[in-house]
Amino acid sequence: MRNRAKIFGIALCAIAAAACGGDGNGSEGGAGTGGTAGTAGTGGTAGTAGTGGTAGTAGSGGGVATSTVQGVVRSFLLLGGGNPVVPDATVGVLDTNLSATTDQNGAFTLENVPNGENFFTVEAAGFWGSVDYWDVPGETAQGFALYVAADADINSIADELGRTVSTDDGIVEIYFEPAVTGASGTIDPADHDSPFTLDASGFLVVQDEVIAVDGVGELFFTSVPAGGTITADAAGPPGTTCSVFDPDTGTFPIRPKTITFVYAWCP
Repeated sequence: MRNRAKIFGIALCAIAAAACGGDGNGSEGGAGTGGTAGTAGTGGTAGTAGTGGTAGTAGSGGGVATSTVQGVVRSFLLLGGGNPVVPDATVGVLDTNLSATTDQNGAFTLENVPNGENFFTVEAAGFWGSVDYWDVPGETAQGFALYVAADADINSIADELGRTVSTDDGIVEIYFEPAVTGASGTIDPADHDSPFTLDASGFLVVQDEVIAVDGVGELFFTSVPAGGTITADAAGPPGTTCSVFDPDTGTFPIRPKTITFVYAWCP
């Protein structure tokens, strides 16, 4: 199972969320566990289960089962502790018209999110956004967190590495958990800066191998051209194997001024 702690060992903060669903042939949506069946949909639109209900199954009429998801947007920090919430961030679901704005507590709600794997996007003024994929409602029913990175922190990384990180490009992070020292990762196309990782003291090290710290590790790729997609792979040192958790598409979108998360494990 993927542990959704990422970026320098940050633990996620979950908030409650209710899943929903319905019958795709326009009949009444089925009641979720502990919930009340929603009003009948029209023309194949899925009905919505009540609060606390589980997602319904799409009917033969061609409707798509959906869920309501709730979460919070937080900032991970390199220059200080804590993970403050981010108000006024825009959260969306890739390849849909769905979007929501976070409130003063960083919280958001998105309705009618298609069940299955979805890429969630986040944008916020003064931050690098993110693209992160989650299975709905399997990984989102109890709430989930999405992260952004402050401009100042990305600039600090660039200064320490002696490189330019353009906001026209994206960043890819391959997050390994569990991880072994010496594990490596690649992305294709390979048009990017040399990858870097972090050592046990949190210092940035330019190399294509992970330094595992407390069983986890990260590999970062900067200056990844935006506007397309990449594929990713992971390999272990001799005697071990590593693999990437591919989404259904097998590809990961790259957007300007955005960090795309990829998950790998080394059992």
